Amino acid sequence: MPFSKRILSFIALTHFLHFTNPSNLNQDTLIQGHQLSTTNHLISSSGLFTLNFFQSQNFYLGIRLLAVNSSYFWVANRDKPIQDPAGVLTIDQYGNMKIISHVDHSNIILYSAEKASSNNNSIIGAILLDTGNFMLREINSDGSVKRILWQSFDYPTNALIPGIKLGFDKKRGLNWTITSWRSVKSPMSGSFSLGLDPKIKQLVMWYRGKIVWSSGQWENGSFGYLKSSSFKKDFVFEYFSDENVTYVKYVPVYGWILLGGSGTMYGSNGNYSCNHKYFLSGCSMPSPPKCREHDSMYLGSLRRYGVMSRKGYKFDERENLSNFDCWMNCFNNCSCQAYSYVNQDETTCEIWSMDAANFLATNNFTAGGRQIYFIRQKKGKAKIWITSTIVGALVLIISCFTCNKLWRKHKEKAEKQKKRINLLSEIGGNTLISTEEERKQRKDRRISDATHIFDFQTILEATANFSSTNKIGEGGFGPVYKAWKLWNGGEALKLIDTMLDRLYPAVQVLRYIHIGLLCTQDQARDRPTMLEVVSFLSNEVAYLPPPKQPKYTIEAIEEIEQHKSCSINETTNSLTSGR
Repeated sequence: MPFSKRILSFIALTHFLHFTNPSNLNQDTLIQGHQLSTTNHLISSSGLFTLNFFQSQNFYLGIRLLAVNSSYFWVANRDKPIQDPAGVLTIDQYGNMKIISHVDHSNIILYSAEKASSNNNSIIGAILLDTGNFMLREINSDGSVKRILWQSFDYPTNALIPGIKLGFDKKRGLNWTITSWRSVKSPMSGSFSLGLDPKIKQLVMWYRGKIVWSSGQWENGSFGYLKSSSFKKDFVFEYFSDENVTYVKYVPVYGWILLGGSGTMYGSNGNYSCNHKYFLSGCSMPSPPKCREHDSMYLGSLRRYGVMSRKGYKFDERENLSNFDCWMNCFNNCSCQAYSYVNQDETTCEIWSMDAANFLATNNFTAGGRQIYFIRQKKGKAKIWITSTIVGALVLIISCFTCNKLWRKHKEKAEKQKKRINLLSEIGGNTLISTEEERKQRKDRRISDATHIFDFQTILEATANFSSTNKIGEGGFGPVYKAWKLWNGGEALKLIDTMLDRLYPAVQVLRYIHIGLLCTQDQARDRPTMLEVVSFLSNEVAYLPPPKQPKYTIEAIEEIEQHKSCSINETTNSLTSGR
């Protein structure tokens, strides 16, 4: 019954073409000495197929279904396009069939005659059959076919239609495979091929020479992974093998299989792929890089029309990269975010890294605009990426804030230190204030050099003119230096409170001040012992040595003789004896 339906469809289509374009119905043959130009075409006798030149940046000769606006399933010069809109297909006087380009001054030989036919009654002609096969034949004078010289089915392009074979012809050196287009707009050879495994009775698909899918072995009239009823309508083959040829012939009642640029097999009853959510059994696609999600290979790309703010990395046109190659180059590069094509036929790959440029959306009429393809991310991964970015930004901000705070604190400390140094100028060029490191070094080396002292004016400023709030033990030493100042100026009596100035003799008061200054001398060896102080106060000793200037030290006190007891700032060690 399906075969009857097909016959009825052919008859209906034939009547349709008869009333629409009757002049082309019998134009299925190109005779020796004639030409097929870019403005003409051949149509099979039933009107199913047409052969003609078509343009996609360059010019190609191809065959397609006439009834629908379908793509070309066979292209004669796929890897040798011509740039000549006046190119022609011709069969010369010697029987050579070729495409001539007047612009390129080149001949693309489709068939080269070994020698001229000795039979002058025969003629060579090419015919487009209702099977879609374009055949070059030697015809006898009575119209019978003498021999077949060449046929398009021996050189399939990217599609299987009924009658096309996949396999090998050892005698003629033919390898029957189909190869995807480079892009949707360029029929040049792409990166995927489908053929018969030379070692095992199975179909295999190659990506740049590496097997990415296998059908399973041929057994009981079908391939191992294609036994399911969902495959049987499209994958219908006959297997044949002898000493010269081994092949499987595509023999469905009706239908086709088109090999797409990404490795998808588009059948008349469904699509079959290793890089889509509808997986084929037998797939062995390469694993994605660690920077991509495992199933992100099958999410496809996000397409937007516009321009990029800067140029990306452009691959050499001679690399002949397909659409899928361009996507793979971007997908396997963890820093790549987008890719596109330079030429109008979507060839010559260009990619952009994440920090290389910004995208600007435009309409389809904007100069320089083109389709930009962005590597699609899973939502979960996008959320993780956004969260990681936010957390990273917060950590960076907190780190910067902490570092800035520590830097300011260090700066303030340094400024205070500097102010102290400027305030407490050292006498004699000695270091004003030893750092902690210097103190440790001096302690470790047991340095006992001269005491570091400060001039009187510095101490006067530091103590706010010897304010009483700066007393020794309370953060200062004001009264000592105030007494010293008045003593040197001969005005020591000014230290006496006005309420007491007449209660005690001036000489006695001056003696007490003198003794006090002796007790506050800087070096412990200069200060009197408690026995001596008692003697001074009881007037047992009439002569008092002149006091030395009190000094505030910041260095270790020099070693003193062990046999002499004395009073130092921290403690008092006194020896007592009976009077």
